[in-house]
Amino acid sequence: MRAVLDRVPGGPEAIVLHILMDNSLSSELTRVGWIIGSCGVAFVWTWLASRPAIRHLRNRHHVHWSETARLIYPCAGAAHTVTLCAPWILALGTSLLLDASTFYAWLIAVAASIGAYLGSIPLSRHLYPGFPIRLGHLLTTPVRNPWMVLGAFILLMPSRLGPGAWALFALHVVVVCAQNLWPIGIGRLFGSVRRAPAHIELAVRQQCTECEVPLRGVWILKSPVSGAWAYPVSQDIVLTDSIVRNLTEPELQSVLVHELDHLAEPTAMTLGRLISTNSWLPVVLIKPLCGTWGVAGIGPLMLWWICVPWLFSRWVLSHERQADARAIQSDPTQFARALLRLHEVNLAPAVLERQTSHPHLYDRLLACGITPDFPRPTPAPVMNLMGSLTSGTLGILGFLVLKRWVTGD
Repeated sequence: MRAVLDRVPGGPEAIVLHILMDNSLSSELTRVGWIIGSCGVAFVWTWLASRPAIRHLRNRHHVHWSETARLIYPCAGAAHTVTLCAPWILALGTSLLLDASTFYAWLIAVAASIGAYLGSIPLSRHLYPGFPIRLGHLLTTPVRNPWMVLGAFILLMPSRLGPGAWALFALHVVVVCAQNLWPIGIGRLFGSVRRAPAHIELAVRQQCTECEVPLRGVWILKSPVSGAWAYPVSQDIVLTDSIVRNLTEPELQSVLVHELDHLAEPTAMTLGRLISTNSWLPVVLIKPLCGTWGVAGIGPLMLWWICVPWLFSRWVLSHERQADARAIQSDPTQFARALLRLHEVNLAPAVLERQTSHPHLYDRLLACGITPDFPRPTPAPVMNLMGSLTSGTLGILGFLVLKRWVTGD
């Protein structure tokens, strides 16, 4: 190799000088460096956000599970926020610093999303021992992350409202509808969903017959999280393989009674849930709206995004209480045991500072006529300081990029 280099006019030193002086080559190397660096930064960022939760999990055997859940919940929430926000913080920051193209910003976001996924693995392994690390999950991270899909459509949007903007918005609506209305087909396509065992499906169909609720199928989702979901649009019930392992058959039956009540909800409730869950959907139009109306275009979008979930929250909560009442009427003891076991396995807090779509576990147990064997815990905060700073940083960078789009600077 040395002999070959020596035959080049000027020798090896000339080659190095040529590389350094070639602006196009050095520019490409710089771009590759930024992409690799964004992956590393996102990895470290997510790993650091996860450290407090991991520390609490290592000491979990010294305190009651409800206290561990209370301590790790805001830390895990911050780590999740970093996983979602870090790719776009790095992409927008790069765009502002380097005046990068849309495609390059997208590459930065993709690389950072992969890094963030890798950085979240230690926490996932502590939360769910035996958490599988699959190459398919790593490669499909940018597709499975809804914020990545949203960000891609925002970047592709034209700067003004028009047929192109509305066509992209319609395409995004189709993608979101596919995720919400046909989750079973998508899950089977990726190999993460399979038919439930015959004895489970038979038991569910018997309950459906008694309750006069239509049912298309019962499915098992590969997931370390213990959970169950009803899909009223497709009339399906989805159970994770973890919940099947962790609950006894009577406990699982009580959870299914709760889920079957959701299948019987009125159409208006189903539409309300879909609208509330996807209230962020119009945000994809933020670029053309700001290009047409100026920064004032942000106002209506933010109001919609914030107010719609808040308006629907009480309605959704009332239906959750109604589904609980149906399960309590069936077997209050087994339902209480199932709820307690699910929260313990998932390390979900018994009480939260902010009311979510479901009642607090402690109140649900009392509604079952069961007094928990532990005092009512201090409400767990939803987010810690790192999570709040991360989401705030994304908001500031997003506003600066929007201002650049509007002014053209």
